[in-house]
Amino acid sequence: MPTTSLIQQKNTDQFISDILPNVIRNKKTLRAIFVSYNGIGSYEDGLLATPGKQGLQITLSHGRHDDRPPFDLLFGATAMARADMEMMATYLEREETIGAQAQAQVENKIARNIDTDTNILLVSYMGLSAFDACLKFLQQFRQDVPRAFIVGVTCDCDKQRKLDTLASRKNEQNVLDSLIITPHCGGRWEMEQLLEALIEQWPEVS
Repeated sequence: MPTTSLIQQKNTDQFISDILPNVIRNKKTLRAIFVSYNGIGSYEDGLLATPGKQGLQITLSHGRHDDRPPFDLLFGATAMARADMEMMATYLEREETIGAQAQAQVENKIARNIDTDTNILLVSYMGLSAFDACLKFLQQFRQDVPRAFIVGVTCDCDKQRKLDTLASRKNEQNVLDSLIITPHCGGRWEMEQLLEALIEQWPEVS
């Protein structure tokens, strides 16, 4: 069975305390890009102002897709009749299509003229409904910006399939530098947490 042991798998708090400090250490400039086809807390799209944080540039690109399947569809599966199972399959197929469309929209917002010599941190939410589309985007970003530090954030829905998919791409290229797995669908709170932790940890202008 494929393994993703070479990818740093953390929860949000572990990433913030153990990995993020190393990502920003000794850097005078950093361009951080946060991408999610869902929302990122209450933050708006575009360039985020970071007063007093010289050298830190943060761009947010997100949509408002609702990546939270109904509770009874996902957690009541074992007690469903066949008709209900078919309904769930239809629902998930529709969500995958909508999620992929939402992901494509936020990708188009990202400037293509990224300076590959700049220190770049890319944090991308990879939910169940658009996981494959997100992974394809990150593969292309890795090719375009090989030195970027790329972080994937995903919920634990269908976790093993996601890990196996990542492992199957491991021999092709190292797409992710770190993977954050959360029990919460949608990633809104986790993305907001990561964003605010980055701002907090980036040194103030003396």
